[in-house]
Amino acid sequence: MNKKTHYTEYMKRYADRVFSQAVYMLKNRDDAEDAVQHVFIRLWRHMDAIDHEKVEVWLMRVTHNFCIDCLRKRKSGFDTHDALEIDRIPVTADSPEQTCHATETQRVLLEAMESLPERTKSMLLMHYYQGLKYEEIAGLLAVSLGTVKTAIHRGKRQLKTVLSTLYAELSEVS
Repeated sequence: MNKKTHYTEYMKRYADRVFSQAVYMLKNRDDAEDAVQHVFIRLWRHMDAIDHEKVEVWLMRVTHNFCIDCLRKRKSGFDTHDALEIDRIPVTADSPEQTCHATETQRVLLEAMESLPERTKSMLLMHYYQGLKYEEIAGLLAVSLGTVKTAIHRGKRQLKTVLSTLYAELSEVS
């Protein structure tokens, strides 16, 4: 296959995954779309140097790094944007009540995840939302398998604590 054919195939296969990772990291759909463009421009420029058997890992690493850079710029005041538009996240539910509950659950979970360190949050999203295996995450982030396992375990424990506290507070109010 030629460069253009490979590129087109990779766009079709991985654009949604790159977008999903970016929207969850950046919490802004417009920024996520910019991230997809940036990632695929870099892919085009580096097509000849990339191991085509590992293109997915390469794409996810570039996405992750680009999003981290964007988040750093935001923290420095360089770039600010609106919060994630929760109502635009696709929800699979049968009734309006289920949709409302699912959307509220997503909102609470995303809020709780904000309390986590950025790297831990990224690993949790990669594993549970993107469906990546621990080994894939380790390769993507260039860290050891043990680091990934520990971060995900600690992240789940931290989320449990945050969510337990939140639900206890809500129960007291009711």
